[in-house]
Amino acid sequence: KKPIKRPGKTVDARVQEFGVTGMTCGGCVRKLKSNLAVVSGVDGVEVSLDPGHVRVFGDVPSATVLQAIQAAGFEAVARD
Repeated sequence: KKPIKRPGKTVDARVQEFGVTGMTCGGCVRKLKSNLAVVSGVDGVEVSLDPGHVRVFGDVPSATVLQAIQAAGFEAVARD
């Protein structure tokens, strides 16, 4: 676990990384961020359009993250 500093608090959270395909614009990035932000256990999300990379902070199963990414209309694979 890696400490994450947020205004007013520091939390210990797991960091998971995923390769995502199908994102083509800033709207895709916003859609994916909003879909992941509401997943229980997610403390933060970073999404990069190029090269199609997502970093999720929080205590949430990777299968749950993958399902949320797919629900947003994208394909993903977990990265080590």
